[in-house]
Amino acid sequence: MTDRFFDDHQRETVAAAMARMIPTDDAPGAREAGTIDFLDKYLSGIDFVYAKPDGSGFERLEGKRAWAWQQRIAALRQTYISGILRLDEHSRDRFGADFVALTDEQQDRVLTELE
Repeated sequence: MTDRFFDDHQRETVAAAMARMIPTDDAPGAREAGTIDFLDKYLSGIDFVYAKPDGSGFERLEGKRAWAWQQRIAALRQTYISGILRLDEHSRDRFGADFVALTDEQQDRVLTELE
């Protein structure tokens, strides 16, 4: 199983939005923290849901527990995909470009308007 869910455009869009919500200032922001890597891996499937207590990897989910998490991850995936489409649609309507192509100020405006 791959450890990525987003395609390149989706990944860049979510990373850009995260960077505006948790910006780099006197402390590391979303980019430095690798938040997109965490989220992308988490949404890639149920193989990255629960870390083992000893830090040696992730627990393997089986049976009803695995089925329940598959449903949760599927719902989250749909939420992110729909959100990315809406973010780009609003960005194009307002500024004539996808979210990732906007200036920081324009991205902030789009995020505020969609809040």
